[in-house]
Amino acid sequence: MLDCDIYTLEDNNEYEVYDTIEEDNNTYLLLAEVNNLKNIVIRNLVYNKVNGEEHLERLDEDKFDEILDKFIKKNKDLFQ
Repeated sequence: MLDCDIYTLEDNNEYEVYDTIEEDNNTYLLLAEVNNLKNIVIRNLVYNKVNGEEHLERLDEDKFDEILDKFIKKNKDLFQ
């Protein structure tokens, strides 16, 4: 896994990891913007076996909705 808990995403804002879900050999990260905790995103942590690098990948809309639902069920208190 990546060795830090804060990532700068494509919008140049910093996001902190709040939770992870492992599913079908994928690791999904629930991230919240450091300066606006109401701004959340979900990314798939992708590992490149060739060069050993990891990066965060956007989800398509259907997968996003599916994984968001799982994060909501897992973290009911966070989403109230």
